[in-house]
Amino acid sequence: MNISLLATTLCLGLAPAAQGQLFTYEIESMSATDLGTFGGTHSDALDVNDNGDVVGWAEEAGGVRHAFLLRGGNTIKQHVTGEFGSHASSANGINNLGWIVGHYEPPQGSAYAKAFVWIEGLPLKTLEPNFDYSKAYAINMTGRIAGVKSGPIPGNPGSPCVGLTPLQWESAYNWHEILWCTTGQNLLRATDINNMNLIVGWEDPGAPFAVQAWGRRNNGDKFIVPKPAAATCGMWAHGVNNSGTIVGRVSLCQLGGTKDRAFVWKNLDANSSTLGLLPGGAFAQAHGINDQNFVVGFSQQLINGGPLPNALRDRAFIHHDHFGMTALPLPSGYLATFTNCTARAVGGRTSEGLVRVAGSCTTGGATHAVRWDIGVKKRLTFVPTL
Repeated sequence: MNISLLATTLCLGLAPAAQGQLFTYEIESMSATDLGTFGGTHSDALDVNDNGDVVGWAEEAGGVRHAFLLRGGNTIKQHVTGEFGSHASSANGINNLGWIVGHYEPPQGSAYAKAFVWIEGLPLKTLEPNFDYSKAYAINMTGRIAGVKSGPIPGNPGSPCVGLTPLQWESAYNWHEILWCTTGQNLLRATDINNMNLIVGWEDPGAPFAVQAWGRRNNGDKFIVPKPAAATCGMWAHGVNNSGTIVGRVSLCQLGGTKDRAFVWKNLDANSSTLGLLPGGAFAQAHGINDQNFVVGFSQQLINGGPLPNALRDRAFIHHDHFGMTALPLPSGYLATFTNCTARAVGGRTSEGLVRVAGSCTTGGATHAVRWDIGVKKRLTFVPTL
């Protein structure tokens, strides 16, 4: 066969793939692990990286929260901020290098929270400038960090932007940039950052204006995340992946009130789209998305109580366009009608087909960090032939 004929044959053989997908994702298995505490009542898992490393906070017996790291495959949580003794802390984000960001409370208390970055083997580092109040929520692979601060620039009491303000840091050089100033009592947060330095978050300008989800590109351009086609009373951006797809919460305007839904905005689409609900539910939110477009969050679901009354409960979910919204299981020993769960972050699918999700479940007045391990296989839908 000559080269031109071979090329023609290949094109003809591959033509159906151009019109459809080569594979679909299917869930094979799911399990939930209660990550416990440091001896207290409550804990929460806030982020997970592609290696399965989970970070969050856990209470000690005295009730003080401490930042933790649980390496993928390990069972013992590492106390990240032990050098601060009894001061409260939280690990809020982790990248694939294992670099962790969060905040701790100095002796003055929670009104003086300090953002930090921690790299194993190095001293924990307070992010500069040392604002009265700052929190770091996410870190990307280049060391850029997204978070918030309030108060004047240290040493400059007359500096502008003293309100709660979104900013980014560069961890290696003590560099920071205030993304924009706010006025009055506006509430806002920078929630996530991807490897292209696209930062997302939300801003509440106060009545009569609705909350807006926003993105801020590396070149400084700020944009408002497009709304769904339906009437919208507010949007909150919670997560972004490296393709620029943004997820979060949208409040849909309806007679008699609003209905929260999980939204997804794919880069350059004219509108956001809303995800469905678990059976019998009335609201949902999305919190995280990975590079394979697996979305996690929580949805209300109607739980069959059997001999007990039925109950509406929050259930952590994982969603993909290939299989829709799927409820994640409860840890062993948790009763369905008495438990609420939420998923906050999702790691990338490993070469073995494992997707790890971080979040928490609440039952009996206690909240515990939870890690879900989800086996996801690829099923071929088209096999090219020569």
